[in-house]
Amino acid sequence: VTKPTGRIIVSFRNARNPISYLAHAIGTKYDPSIRRLPQNPYSLSQIRVMLAKAGLKINRINTVNIPVKNIPLIYIIESVHIQK
Repeated sequence: VTKPTGRIIVSFRNARNPISYLAHAIGTKYDPSIRRLPQNPYSLSQIRVMLAKAGLKINRINTVNIPVKNIPLIYIIESVHIQK
């Protein structure tokens, strides 16, 4: 919950990055303590849809990159309320 002029920061692992995908796929098998934690990776397009359904638009996108085909490992998104 934010003010109409507030911002929401979201970070998530990129489902299209093979390292994120593999870490999610095998991570819970090797570390049972993280099974209860949300480890789901998402694509940027999935997050765009979720934010739009919540009445938010993306204001800024930052990435955490590693040298794997220039595919971001993590997205950090600043979103704001859609002005009506």
